[in-house]
Amino acid sequence: CTVGDGCSGGTCYAGSPKFCDDGNPCTNDACSLGTCTSANNNNLCDDGDPCTLGDACVLGACKAGSSAPVCDDANLCTDDSCQKYFGCQNNPNSLACNDNNACTSGDVCKGGLCSGATSVVCDDKNGCTKDTCDPTKGCQSAPDPALCDDKNVCTTDSCAAPAGTCSHAAIANCCAKQADCDDGSACTTDLCLANQCQHASNGTCCSVDADCKDDSLCTSDTCVLGKCQHPAATPPPAPLASVGFESADLPNWVTPAAVNSFVWKQISGNKFATGSGAINFGKSGAALSGSQVSSQAELLSPTFGVPVGGTTTLTLQYKQDWTGSSTTPLTVTIKVPSTGKTWTAYSATYSTTLKAWTAISVDLTPFGGQSVQIGFKASIYAASTSTGTGLWLDDVAVGWSCTPKPCSVDSTCSTTATCATGQCISGGCTYQYLCCATAAECDDKIACTTDTCTSGKCAHAKSTGCCLSATDCSDTSTCTQDTCGADNKCANTTITDCCTSVSQCNDNDACTVDSCSGGLCSHQNTCCKADADCNDKDDKCTIDTCVAGACKYTSTGAAGCCLPTVYSEAFDGNNAATAFTYVNSALGVGWGAWNPVASPPGAKSSTGALYYGNPSTKTFDSGSANSGTAKSAKIVVPSAANSPKLSFNLYMDTESGVSYDMLSVYLYVDGIKQGTAAWTKSSSTTMQAWQAVAVDLTAYKGKSVEFEFLFNTNDAVSNSGLGVLIDDVAVVQTCP
Repeated sequence: CTVGDGCSGGTCYAGSPKFCDDGNPCTNDACSLGTCTSANNNNLCDDGDPCTLGDACVLGACKAGSSAPVCDDANLCTDDSCQKYFGCQNNPNSLACNDNNACTSGDVCKGGLCSGATSVVCDDKNGCTKDTCDPTKGCQSAPDPALCDDKNVCTTDSCAAPAGTCSHAAIANCCAKQADCDDGSACTTDLCLANQCQHASNGTCCSVDADCKDDSLCTSDTCVLGKCQHPAATPPPAPLASVGFESADLPNWVTPAAVNSFVWKQISGNKFATGSGAINFGKSGAALSGSQVSSQAELLSPTFGVPVGGTTTLTLQYKQDWTGSSTTPLTVTIKVPSTGKTWTAYSATYSTTLKAWTAISVDLTPFGGQSVQIGFKASIYAASTSTGTGLWLDDVAVGWSCTPKPCSVDSTCSTTATCATGQCISGGCTYQYLCCATAAECDDKIACTTDTCTSGKCAHAKSTGCCLSATDCSDTSTCTQDTCGADNKCANTTITDCCTSVSQCNDNDACTVDSCSGGLCSHQNTCCKADADCNDKDDKCTIDTCVAGACKYTSTGAAGCCLPTVYSEAFDGNNAATAFTYVNSALGVGWGAWNPVASPPGAKSSTGALYYGNPSTKTFDSGSANSGTAKSAKIVVPSAANSPKLSFNLYMDTESGVSYDMLSVYLYVDGIKQGTAAWTKSSSTTMQAWQAVAVDLTAYKGKSVEFEFLFNTNDAVSNSGLGVLIDDVAVVQTCP
């Protein structure tokens, strides 16, 4: 069983083993006694076919197994098989399938993958929902308010279920622009604030006289044809209190006890200054002969309140009827019971001139707002030869005038009352009483001050952030409504759709043309599908059409569409008194609305005009130099205005020339007063005749303006003319 045997060193050595492999895996090959043998086996084998499994040897040959391989790839879109010599095959097919995407339909196999042939169309036929498709859930329909938005701030947009129809409910009292709020009433100022109309009373209308109460003793307050009238009271206010001592009945007077048989006593007879009685300090009107004793006693008046403002005056007459040593026969004092303070207001000087009545007056104005009592202290030392009857008082009265004490400097308003301070304000003395015992006595009735009593004197600290009127709240903005609330807090509410320039009107909508005109923004639509999309709500002035997807606005040519008059005031209507803001230096003389104007000259048009002077006296004489301003409300000059100008008619009955009785027009532009007058009276200004005046406003297009008429006499003489009349104030532009 070896081959290649050989001898070496006398010894035979075996060669390599004999090769007996017959190449059949199903036989076990061996060599026996030099002969190769092959015995069959039952080993596993491979018959060369990948589509059979479990091949085994049988009788010396490899026989195919009984099982086949699993060729299923779990893919519906392939046909699975086993090919002899090639094994498993997975070939793509075109069967119908399901791609598990609810948003596709007509799914088929393609390239071994399942895919949808078409996308599912989701439409629930509801115009108020946004339809989408979710791959898992399929079609979804969610409400979308934006689909019902009609771009109208004055509607609440909603979708009516289940019909799916948009509805647009009107919002009560809503507005998109100022014009929406016109209630047609001359008694209200109509504004659009935060898209809500507000109709604030302008204070010029009334139904009964009580609606016109102005708390002034100097006017008669009446309601005539729905308009408040405040003519000067006729006759002037009566004295607040008076006593002529005509009878012995003196309620609330305090009469002291007798002193050395001297008493204060009412006497009727022939000793009076006026009327039929007077009050005497003496021996009941009898002669004082033989009396050499010094006697003093003080008579006290009832307590009364002194009005605030104007002028309050105590007047009386007294007579000293005796001879004796030099004394102070009468001392008049003012007492403030709440503080225990007393001031000497008048001291009489003894005179040997007997039986002469002397009239005196005492200014009580510095005690405004206080309850006071007047003391009359008599002091007599009569000689033994005296034939007189003592001290007499008559005609004691407290009167009040609308006109404050005239002044030009504070020193004119000085007072001996240490608890009062006087100031000269607008040509009249104004006083403030400062002494106190408690803080309650310091109440100045001004909501914007904190009133305290410190070391016996009142202090009034201004409260931060407090207001008394809308003037205190001005933020100089054309586009806010400045108001002072009942809580004395300012509010500056944005006026809807207000503007001073076109840049403020940008609505970031490519389909609108934005503009600013007359202080209001407008947004003209340019994108459209139908004519209705272009409706600018101005049927009078424009024809609105949709052409090739763009809005076109054609002028109708109707009269008045250019609006040549931007603003006008003739001082004839219910709002004439409040059309301007007035600041005057003198009481009774200054700017104001006069309707009807006395003729001649009468108003330039209709019956009313703006007037500087005193309608009662028909002069502008106040006894001193005087001045005043009349300022308009804010007016926006249209940015596209053609030759805009301020115009008015003027009548002057004053001194001519440029030194005295000067009239000027100043402009406030966007709230800022210009340093130079826009117009001033000149030597060529006509006197005692109506004339037209114009001021160019071209430089202020697109800006807010206020115009102020300033008149100043500059002296106290030659002020007996009628004064100044201004009528038909307007801001106008030229229309094609």
